Amino acid sequence: MSDPEEVSIEITDRARRVLTEIERERESNVALVLNDGCCDGMGPVAVEADTVGVSDVLIGETRDIKVYAPLIRENARTGYELAIDVVESEGVGSFSLEVSLGYRLTVVERRQ
Repeated sequence: MSDPEEVSIEITDRARRVLTEIERERESNVALVLNDGCCDGMGPVAVEADTVGVSDVLIGETRDIKVYAPLIRENARTGYELAIDVVESEGVGSFSLEVSLGYRLTVVERRQ
C-alpha cells in the first residue's frame, strides 16, 4: 500500500499509447491536468506540457507523464490511488488533446 499522504498515479498501456501518439503528432510533451472546469468536470485533460496553467501544481508523475491539479485542489487527492485510462468516444466536446483521435481520458479514484 502507498503512503496515505501521497497520491498514487497509474496509467494504462492503452492510455500511454494514445498520449505517445499525441506527443509524436504535436512534437511536444503532453501533461495531464485534473481539471476543475465546467466542461470536463474533475476528469483528466491532456494538454501540451508547456501550456499547463500557472495556477496548476504538480501532484505526481507516471510513465514520464506529469499530472497536475489546480492549486485550490492540490491536496484533494492526497491518500488516493488514481488509475488513468482512455475509452473510445467520438464527438465528445472537450479541449483535451486525445478527443481528436476518438478517445476520452478517464480516471478512477480509490482511497488508499
